[in-house]
Amino acid sequence: MIQDFREDLKEMCGMISGNLPFAFLRFADGEVAVMKGDAIIGIDNWTTPDYVTKLGKRLLNAISNKDERVYFGISCKCCDLESKRYLLKLIKNKPQNVTFSNLFVNNNHDDFIKFISELKKPCYLIANECANLDNFPLKVLDFVPIPNECVNYYEENEDVINTMLKEKFSNIKDSLFLISAGPISEAIIDYLWTINPNNQYVDVGSSIAEFIHGHPIRCFKQESSPYYNKTCKF
Repeated sequence: MIQDFREDLKEMCGMISGNLPFAFLRFADGEVAVMKGDAIIGIDNWTTPDYVTKLGKRLLNAISNKDERVYFGISCKCCDLESKRYLLKLIKNKPQNVTFSNLFVNNNHDDFIKFISELKKPCYLIANECANLDNFPLKVLDFVPIPNECVNYYEENEDVINTMLKEKFSNIKDSLFLISAGPISEAIIDYLWTINPNNQYVDVGSSIAEFIHGHPIRCFKQESSPYYNKTCKF
C-alpha cells in the first residue's frame, strides 16, 4: 500500500482476486470509541458503554498485530485526523500494511461494487442478521448473522462467538470471508486469523449495504453528500 486512495483500492482488489491469504481490518471513529471506552451511539445504532469492554480489549490487541499478511485501514487526515493520530500510535506493523478505512467507499465505492459484482469467487459472509442473501452477487457458502446491537452482543457472548467460529471455520482453506458486522468485525477477523491464517478475511463494512439491505445505508451514496465523489487523502 502506498496510501493513495485509488491505487490502494486496485492493490486490495488484486489481493482479493488472488489466492494468497491475508487479513484486512478497518478502524475508524466507532472502533476508536470502543477502544478508548467512550460511550457513543454508533452510526448504525449500536451502543457502547463508558468503559473498555471485552471488545475494546480485543481491538487494542488486534491493531498491534505485526504479521506481514495483516493489513489495517485507518482514519485519514481529511476525515478524522484525531483518530488517525491515535491509531497510528497503536500500529506495530510496517507502513506498507496501512491504508484507508474508507478504502471501499466515497469515490472508490462504485469501482469496488463493480469489482465485487464481477468477482468469480464464492465467499463466506458474516454480516447483519437482516441480510437478504438473494441480493448477494457472490455464492455464499455459509452465512453468520450478527445482531444490530453488536457491541453488547459481543460483550455477552464473546466465548460463544469464538467457539462457533472455531467449529465452523478452523479447517477452511483458500477461501474468501467478507465481514460487515460493525466494530466487532475486527474482533472476528483477529480471532479467525489467529486460529486459521489460511484464508482471506476482509472487513468490507457498509460498502456492501446495497447487497445486504437492498439499498445503501450511508451518505456517501447520496449525490448531495460531500463524500459522494470524495477522494480521501491519507
